[in-house]
Amino acid sequence: MPQFVPATAERGSSPVRSGFSLIEILIVAAILLLLAVFATPAISNTLRSSNLSRGGAIVRDTLDGARQMAISRNIPVTVSICRLPDDAGKATFN
Repeated sequence: MPQFVPATAERGSSPVRSGFSLIEILIVAAILLLLAVFATPAISNTLRSSNLSRGGAIVRDTLDGARQMAISRNIPVTVSICRLPDDAGKATFN
């Protein structure tokens, strides 16, 4: 049967300390900071690649929609891709 050990082994001795010291916390903070520094470029590249893929999908969908409209109405359709002042690309077709 396990025996219970109190926080202080005997009267007058110093209590058993629990928790983390300042040095341990600073070391963990430094490690987290290093991980963040090295992870930031990878995350940035992933986001940039995702935006490029999303832009390609928008262009593809717009061209598909224009093709379907041209076939269904039996008329030529023009697709214009322009950049708006707020940097939001918008594709339109007539």
